[in-house]
Amino acid sequence: MSESCGQGQEPRTRWGLLIGCLGAGCIVLVLAAAGVVAAGVFGFFSLLKGSGAYELALERIQESATVADAIGRPVEPGWWVMGHLRYSDGSGSAGLTIPLRGPKGKATAYAEAARKRSQWHLLSLRVVIRETGETIELVEPSGTEDMRAPPV
Repeated sequence: MSESCGQGQEPRTRWGLLIGCLGAGCIVLVLAAAGVVAAGVFGFFSLLKGSGAYELALERIQESATVADAIGRPVEPGWWVMGHLRYSDGSGSAGLTIPLRGPKGKATAYAEAARKRSQWHLLSLRVVIRETGETIELVEPSGTEDMRAPPV
């Protein structure tokens, strides 16, 4: 006859089994929580990168001969985009920090944009070259706006 789990075992063995099961359960919970956090971070970056403000800023950066001279072509965005994005009913705002890299160096772009009547407008866009500290103003923060239709 077979004995059911836990019967006929020494008390220490039962406690070891209990502690082992609790430990495994804790590990599963920690891994599940890490997965939820990773999904949230990925979703946040995807939201920022999918915005019209991001696309407008990146297009302007990649068109810039001055930025290309400083860090080389192609100018590629990094994946760790930070910032805020708020909009509703056709209006809103965005502030983005975009890491950039090229064959000759790295830089960081800082963009401020507003959305009015469903169109994004760049309010300021500057690129700071990491190696030299040089600042390249692509859109002066004087209120000059670059208007583009939102992406389809």
